Amino acid sequence: MKLRLEFMALVVIAEITYLCQHEISSLADSGQEIAPRPRTASNSSRFVGAGSCAAAACHNGSPENSQVGREYATWITRDRHAQAYEVLFSDRSQSIQTLLHAKRKAHEDLRCLTCHVSPDLNADVDKTVPYFRTDGVSCESCHGPAEKWLSVHHLEAWKQITPMEKQRHGMNDTQSLLGRAQVCVKCHVGAPGMDVDHDLLAAGHPRLNFEFAAFHAMMPHHWPDAKDRDPKVSTRGRPDFEARAWAVGQLVTAQAALDLLADRASDHKKPWPEFAEYDCSACHHNLTSPSNRPQQPYGKRRQSALPWGTYVTLTPQILESLNNGRDPQLLQFLSSIKTAMDSGNVDRKELASKSTAAAILLSPWQAKLERKLFGPSWVDSLCQSIQKTHGLTPASNHDAQTQASLSLAALYQAHNDMWQNSHEGARNALLRFSKTTINPGEYEPEAIRKRLLEFKNIDTKERREK
Repeated sequence: MKLRLEFMALVVIAEITYLCQHEISSLADSGQEIAPRPRTASNSSRFVGAGSCAAAACHNGSPENSQVGREYATWITRDRHAQAYEVLFSDRSQSIQTLLHAKRKAHEDLRCLTCHVSPDLNADVDKTVPYFRTDGVSCESCHGPAEKWLSVHHLEAWKQITPMEKQRHGMNDTQSLLGRAQVCVKCHVGAPGMDVDHDLLAAGHPRLNFEFAAFHAMMPHHWPDAKDRDPKVSTRGRPDFEARAWAVGQLVTAQAALDLLADRASDHKKPWPEFAEYDCSACHHNLTSPSNRPQQPYGKRRQSALPWGTYVTLTPQILESLNNGRDPQLLQFLSSIKTAMDSGNVDRKELASKSTAAAILLSPWQAKLERKLFGPSWVDSLCQSIQKTHGLTPASNHDAQTQASLSLAALYQAHNDMWQNSHEGARNALLRFSKTTINPGEYEPEAIRKRLLEFKNIDTKERREK
């Protein structure tokens, strides 16, 4: 875990945006297994505010050596989500609104509030719980409006019902990895109707960079970590937790990114191309001389075209790694979408259709990965595949390299958890590799390739020694 914390501190930027929800009725009707997405419950359940959790007998107790009973205290003192609303009063937020010619201040703008308070926030909330927004991203922002479950969620009978039944009362599933990732992408990836587009980025909003396993590791845990990792403590505890967190998170993130792409492409009132879909460093980089950037190969991409972003780029490798589990139609959709986006000449209607179809086809795979038991050999093969495809290829862009570095960190931690060993040389090489991915403006593909090759050589030597 120490490696993860050191590594993520170098490469992760945590910002918040909003993901709208939609149903996947076509596959549900066909009888295929669907991983349910979180439902917004604001129409039937009301917020009550984080103060309802703050009693010492509830989630603000005193046991310093346990997360249980101190959930509120952990959130209010250590979790940056608690300051999400305060950020809207900053000079930066005011400057963004000025540059966007916004009619409202950031702390009054629903576009900002649904990112910095709750996706379910609406005008009715301010009438019923006027202080709710000041909590920032608080308990109910993730767990769901608590009106219908606040008084019963501590009872044993409530603990015995299924997550789907709890969801009907307004509580989101945060026990399963799939449920957690689905809650996170609401804010950290983007969605139809509420996304961090290029206009917002140009005005000064930080770009969203997200990898679920990394964010999950860095978030101050207000739940017992052993329940996720130790089968002796909980029925859901498994030693392959980090591997599953990475794999499930990749597919959930890809689904959210595809939903957002479909919305951007289908809405002809929006500008196109939407530059937020592409790698920032393709345009924003230091103009130094000499520089080896112009000599870098472009792969299959046309020289004048921008490289598409990488929330989806590792998905094919995950699907192909599952024995007898390949999905030719889904892989074809993903390949076609990438080719179209990299071409610089996109049929928006066709792109929107394929992106929607691919997002739907991803859903049953998420549930399969949630249940799958990953072994060290699978982790090892994925590490090698990522290094080869997205690291040692000079044409790989900054976004792809960042996703590769975050993924290698997650899989390296999973490797250690399952084999209970740590190779100091590989650890240090991975940290050096991460430092080359931090700043898009200083991104040098060849430098990253050399760093990753160093990690690959050490990793290969380690396997030979065993």
